[in-house]
Amino acid sequence: MRKTKLLAAVLALLLCMAGCAGREAPDSSGASQPASKPEPSSSQVEEVVQPLSLDIRPLPAEQLLALSEDGFGWTGMGVPELRAEWVDANRLLFFSYNTDPVEEISDCRIFAYDIAAGQMTLLVDDSFPDLYPEVFFRDGTPYVTFVAKDAVTLKLDLGAGSYERMKGNVWDLSPQGLFLTMLWGKGDVTIRDGLDQERIRSTFRVEPEETFVSWSPDGELLAFQVQNTSRVSVYDTKGEKVREFAGQLWQWDWCQTPGYLTYAPPAGQQNHRMLLDLREGTETALPPGPEGSELLLREPEFSLLNSGGASILLDHRTGEQIPLGLGNLFFAVYHPDTGAIMAAERRQDQDGWEEWLEGYLIRPERRGE
Repeated sequence: MRKTKLLAAVLALLLCMAGCAGREAPDSSGASQPASKPEPSSSQVEEVVQPLSLDIRPLPAEQLLALSEDGFGWTGMGVPELRAEWVDANRLLFFSYNTDPVEEISDCRIFAYDIAAGQMTLLVDDSFPDLYPEVFFRDGTPYVTFVAKDAVTLKLDLGAGSYERMKGNVWDLSPQGLFLTMLWGKGDVTIRDGLDQERIRSTFRVEPEETFVSWSPDGELLAFQVQNTSRVSVYDTKGEKVREFAGQLWQWDWCQTPGYLTYAPPAGQQNHRMLLDLREGTETALPPGPEGSELLLREPEFSLLNSGGASILLDHRTGEQIPLGLGNLFFAVYHPDTGAIMAAERRQDQDGWEEWLEGYLIRPERRGE
């Protein structure tokens, strides 16, 4: 009997100790400590979006003077008197015009600009019956095609600072110099080489009621629009349909960033643009810019706008309107690989008699990305 009572006492003591171990331990003040909370999962942690910052560097003013000498670049005729195209991460082509509306001809000068060297080189100084030539690249060599009237293609040699004239009679060229032919109402598409028109790159079929609209800026996609509708189909160069969308008629644009475009939803749905990721199929509503602003660029991360006599960058993730500290920009071109923007603004003296051009390299960057 004594052994039984002893065993029962020992068992009770052990149960008591186990129960105490599961209770909250009092702190030095005698108050109990709350049980620790589990760490939130990664899906519960709100993403912190870093704002865009801007690196703005002026281009050498003396090099840009060549673009507006002898009356070039300032015609005021409502045509693209001055434009630029990226060759690669370190070089740009500038096109400057002096138009004669009576003769219907345009004197054109083409310059190559080396950013690292800060050097502007004149490549072409000639007359062409075309105000907006098409530019494409083949194996790193730029070609410029004038398609109005007497069509001609120029093969530019940036190293030698010269060019070669070639016969050119095709248009709507891709950035790689390919062009498309279609049998209207049949949907049969043939993609050919603009430098060797007998060479067929691919053939495929689209819907008979679809007509070709444009190439994507990287030349990897093609847009076709269904006649008399706002429905647009996007295909790759092999004929695979990548995506389809419908918005307001003609109210859509490619982004320079490959695989993206923006469009205006059907009237009455939303007042701002949608960003469409063509590969993933996801759509994102973009924040609206200031009312009455002029669009220069619209990319997945930002828009570049002129508003109220000044230029601003609209951050698409935060909605912040970031002033550049510059006036209205004359034009801007974006390089998606480096994220650099080449932009220019016209400046005048106080009397308005003297005008000149100032250029900038702008790099929007999001810290930590």
